[in-house]
Amino acid sequence: MRFGVAPSRSPSPERHQTKPRNPNRLKRSPHEQREIDETLLSFRRRGEYEDPFKQWAKDTRTAAFRAASKRFEANPASVAATRRRETELSNLRVKESYNRQYEEVTTILEQMNIRRKQEEARLVTDYKERERLMWQRVDEAIKGEEEKVRRRLEAEEKARREEEERVKREEERVKLEEERKKAEEEQRKRDEQERILREELLRKKKEKEAEDAKKQADAEAQQRAEMARLDQERKNAGDTTPQEDWEIGRQSLKLLKEGYVPAVKADANLRTVWSRGRRAIVPKIGQLTNSQSEIDRITTAILQIVLVQPPYPEPLYFSLLSALAKSILMQAETEVSARAVTAIPLAKVTIGLLLHIQFFSDVLYARMVQRTGGWVIPIPVGKPANMSEAGYKKLRGYRTEREEQKEFETRVEGIMTLYFAILTTDVPQPLPPLWSLPRLWTYITRLTSTPILLRSDMAMQIITAFLVVGGVRARQVWGDQFVRLLEMLYKGIQQTSDARSDSREPDPKQVGASGPEGRSGRVRVVLEIEKVMAN
Repeated sequence: MRFGVAPSRSPSPERHQTKPRNPNRLKRSPHEQREIDETLLSFRRRGEYEDPFKQWAKDTRTAAFRAASKRFEANPASVAATRRRETELSNLRVKESYNRQYEEVTTILEQMNIRRKQEEARLVTDYKERERLMWQRVDEAIKGEEEKVRRRLEAEEKARREEEERVKREEERVKLEEERKKAEEEQRKRDEQERILREELLRKKKEKEAEDAKKQADAEAQQRAEMARLDQERKNAGDTTPQEDWEIGRQSLKLLKEGYVPAVKADANLRTVWSRGRRAIVPKIGQLTNSQSEIDRITTAILQIVLVQPPYPEPLYFSLLSALAKSILMQAETEVSARAVTAIPLAKVTIGLLLHIQFFSDVLYARMVQRTGGWVIPIPVGKPANMSEAGYKKLRGYRTEREEQKEFETRVEGIMTLYFAILTTDVPQPLPPLWSLPRLWTYITRLTSTPILLRSDMAMQIITAFLVVGGVRARQVWGDQFVRLLEMLYKGIQQTSDARSDSREPDPKQVGASGPEGRSGRVRVVLEIEKVMAN
């Protein structure tokens, strides 16, 4: 075999057999694929191509070799020298050919190595990108499957719960049906027993009807006569029931609000005089001090504003009385609630006005009912039918729907302190029954005998104000009777335990509300009772 000419190789069927394409192999660009095909074709041509020139050279060397052999046989020494020269030249040409081929192969390999590294870098980049996209798709697929599983589990759980609820409802329905049937059977038996008992009782009742009818008629006649006698005695003494006091106050207030005051506001001249009178009254009530000369001066000034000659028209007169009553009560709500001692001069001015101004007692009482609800009587205020919650709060004395309970209690305590101071102050001539001393006893007995009122914080504050202002005077007037009332109240406080906030049935003997405020209110009442008993 000659150097530089590769042996001829027949194409192998296995070598040219087309292999199946790998679906996951990297996709190449047309340029890259063309370079690869040209490189492979170059290698294939170098290994398999038969060059005619080389074949001619081969034949020429063969002929020369034969001629030289003949010459060598004729002249061996000359042939040997020529062969040596040819061998050296051939070796030199082979060496140069080796070097040239080595350089070509080296250059080709370097180029291939560069292209391989570039391809590897591109393949690595593509691989990483495909891997990232693959894992992204895997994560999305996992999340999708997890979401499907979650929805499926939720649907199964919902179906399970619905089934359990359905079964539970069915069981409850069956149970209720059984209980209903059982109750109906028991009710039937009870009805039968009651029917028999009613028949027996009816029989006995009919036997006694003739005898009882006469006794009942006699008792009713005697009771009516006694009630008529007691009612006449109560009217003669000027006493009223709590409900009557409430209706009197509400009727007077309705007359002021819906009659006199709107009439004054509708008349421009009357409204001007009314506004001027109000502006003159309010500062004088605010300037009041505990000085008899100052009390007399302010009382006289107010009388001069209200009692004029000729007298004011009736709507204007009662509207001025309403403004005067409001000023007095607002002074009590602010000043008296802060310092109880300020109730004394305000009570003296109010008494002077009650003595000299006709109908002022009715107007002031109506205003007190408006601003305290039923506490000035006292009486529980029920909610009328079809009345809103805001209207009901206003009916009970709240100024607005949003007024806090603590603010309301402070206002009512100031007004009631003024009321007790008026009742216990000595007067030169009798006042109307609602403003006289006996009303003090009526008030405390009503309050202590009304459990629904006595169980509140407001009751404890009012009783404390009662004892502070009129406790000593009440003991002086009613003596042992008042002492027994205080003993009853004291024992009730000592026996009261805080009721649970979720208790359905309140304790009928409870005094004061439950909780910390109720306890502090009871403590204040006990301290005031001890002070009254100590004097």
